[in-house]
Amino acid sequence: MRFLKPFLLLQAIGLSAFGLLLFFKPELSLDFLGAPSMSADGIYEIRSIYGGTSLGAACLMFAGFFKDNMQRPALYFSLAYTGGYAFVRIAALPLDGYPGPFFMPFAALEILTALIALYFLRALGQEQAPKP
Repeated sequence: MRFLKPFLLLQAIGLSAFGLLLFFKPELSLDFLGAPSMSADGIYEIRSIYGGTSLGAACLMFAGFFKDNMQRPALYFSLAYTGGYAFVRIAALPLDGYPGPFFMPFAALEILTALIALYFLRALGQEQAPKP
């Protein structure tokens, strides 16, 4: 479990940076995606969905980093959050085709993060399992 806390800290920092960036500069996501400009309501949604969710997730990862009893909830959330993104990206391939090469690293990072969270959850479960 030596790398559990660094894993949670890296996620907390990354999610904080992403959340703050999209809270303060939501138009960057539109430029990045090549999307046309949005109404104020659309920008409001980007701030809250991407910025707010990422900041909330970062808080949970920080909680797992600082408090051992929050590690399991942080890992479950990490698995659900990044695993959900990865699953939908893969499931959407037959619908939309392959995304541009810039998006493939995101998919790889999400898959890797979900697998690492799953690994740590299993390792925590084995630590707490009664010994025969």
